Amino acid sequence: MPTGCVVVFDDDNGMVQTLESQNETKQTGLVFKGYSRREDYEAALGHDDIRKSVRVLVVDLAANKDEEASGKFKIKEALKNSYNDLRVPIFIHSGHLDRFEDFPQAGTVFKVGKSADSAAVVFDKIKLMQESGFLDLFCPSGKIETKIMQELHRAFVGQFQGNEIDDIIKSIEKDPTESYQARVGSIFERLAYRALLGSLLAATKGTDGKVEEQRLNAVEFYYRRTSDHSVWTGDIFLKNDKSERVLILTPRCDVAKATDMVLACKVQDIDLEKLATSKTALRNAINDAADFSMGRFRFLPATPMFEGGKVDYSAHQTMSKNDLKNNYSRDVTLSDELINDIAGKFAGFLLRSGVAETEFEELRKYHVQLQDTNKKESDATTSAEKHS
Repeated sequence: MPTGCVVVFDDDNGMVQTLESQNETKQTGLVFKGYSRREDYEAALGHDDIRKSVRVLVVDLAANKDEEASGKFKIKEALKNSYNDLRVPIFIHSGHLDRFEDFPQAGTVFKVGKSADSAAVVFDKIKLMQESGFLDLFCPSGKIETKIMQELHRAFVGQFQGNEIDDIIKSIEKDPTESYQARVGSIFERLAYRALLGSLLAATKGTDGKVEEQRLNAVEFYYRRTSDHSVWTGDIFLKNDKSERVLILTPRCDVAKATDMVLACKVQDIDLEKLATSKTALRNAINDAADFSMGRFRFLPATPMFEGGKVDYSAHQTMSKNDLKNNYSRDVTLSDELINDIAGKFAGFLLRSGVAETEFEELRKYHVQLQDTNKKESDATTSAEKHS
């Protein structure tokens, strides 16, 4: 039984039929709902049953010849509403993409120019998302939302014991009321989120009863931060001229304060060709083996979200937040567990004492002399025992 639908708008009824044919040919399993009038498309998205079942949108820009000529597309507002309200992929399938600059970096909006095979291109992507189960993850009442609510309930009923809820609330200053309620809300929100994240990362038991550690995909080491701080611990910034990347290592308690300077390490390039062709080299890098790190580097794996690199502990510097704001852009942010590991090893790098270099040949002679002395003493002892 189909569990979702693909909603399509195109003013050309022939293209609507072509897209419907592709949906059938690719066997997506999605119910096809196609409209050749913009008003009908927008009305359909206003129906509660369609909003709950929609999994993907395929939308043309121009609703008539006048819009084609002017480049002023009335459907733009509906697209923005769908982008803000619906957690589904949006395909903008149009011959006028050169006059549409919205959603420049939106990874959930796919712009496909019309061509002889563009309908197939669109539904190849939809088929991939459907077969992988991706379309059922983020959508309303999808798997993630359902699991979050289940885990949220577990966090609620399993997180507190005895009078802990009362004691937590009583520890918070009541005045003023607005701040009091906001503070209570933020504390319990963080408790819930941490319990939820902990349950997702915790080791699980396999079908054979053995405990299995979670094996993360490397992409999980990164995320695109949406909080309000312009600079935060674990942020990687890319210089505007692409010449440099830096990783922010200032502790969270300091970076949040109204101080201008932050501590950063350069992120150097890595030999992608070597890591792509040598499993041993890649394994040494991801395991932070001495052969790769030399106590100086920390490997950052390449993923679709970040091209990878290595943090160079020796190339550390202080930078102003204004410099970062004016000359850099935030590229990506490291996960808490990765930045904590890097910060600890960076501290170890700074605290190493080191010794002056030793003259090797002189040292070797000491060892040779000592070995000869020990051998002579051993031979003398053996000879004495034979004559005793």
